[in-house]
Amino acid sequence: MKHSFTVVSDRMNRHAYFMLAWTLSLIVFWPSLSAVVSLSVNDYRYSHLVLIPPISACLAYLKRESIFLDERWCPNAGIPLLVVGAALYFLGRSSWISQGGALCLAVFAIVVIWTAGFVLCYGPRPSKAALFPLLFLLLFVPVPSALLENIIGMLQRGSAEITQALFWVIGFPAFREGYQFSLPGITIEIAKECSSIRSGTALLITGLLAGYAFIRSPWRRACLAGLTVPIAMFTNAVRIVILSWLTVHVDRGYMYGSLHHEGGALFSLISVVALVVAIVLLSEDKLSWRRSVPRV
Repeated sequence: MKHSFTVVSDRMNRHAYFMLAWTLSLIVFWPSLSAVVSLSVNDYRYSHLVLIPPISACLAYLKRESIFLDERWCPNAGIPLLVVGAALYFLGRSSWISQGGALCLAVFAIVVIWTAGFVLCYGPRPSKAALFPLLFLLLFVPVPSALLENIIGMLQRGSAEITQALFWVIGFPAFREGYQFSLPGITIEIAKECSSIRSGTALLITGLLAGYAFIRSPWRRACLAGLTVPIAMFTNAVRIVILSWLTVHVDRGYMYGSLHHEGGALFSLISVVALVVAIVLLSEDKLSWRRSVPRV
């Protein structure tokens, strides 16, 4: 009984020290953290950022029984990692780094420092068990604008290619020039805002969480996460084709109405269905069932 009380007391002390260190980090790094919050609120491309730390914390809490075992102080790994994070943060605050790059580096440093605090307080085994929630925090790091523009361009090109293929499949007359499609009586363009960057990011996060929950193999999890990109492109192309068909054959108001600007949730059902199918096909239970089927 005394040993159990000591273990519980020691665990509570570790939690208290970790929460105290995390709270102090919020105060010390508030300039960078407030910049991330402002970026997430004011720029639709980064709207997911504020959700990442709470999701990571929830994942760790749900897995607490398997994570918080064999806890021990680990200064040999925690302190060097803490020093690296602090050095990266001060480097990110340097004036010779561009504003976007500085914020990216500073937030990455904060994630490293949070990870260092976890390793320091709980040790190697809990850190290994909490590897996914800790790595998930990397999504909190804002992607630099230059790289994000390249990603958006890739999504635009992919959406345009699939849209052209779908127009051809349904026999819909369309002349393509770059991201523009000339349709009977109207010309549409797949703009950056319509590249599916927001829905693609949401789908990537959903794919990562679903893979963590339902798939054990790291390689199959990575495959599921990779599939979210073409799924997002395909969903966006289907949305464009349906809106174009309705605009030409039913009413021009569809291209400017609520289905265009607020119909994302409706079209996202296509992504959800495709993601569920991918999970079923990649799950170990499905594959083991296939292997168990006797050959005739």
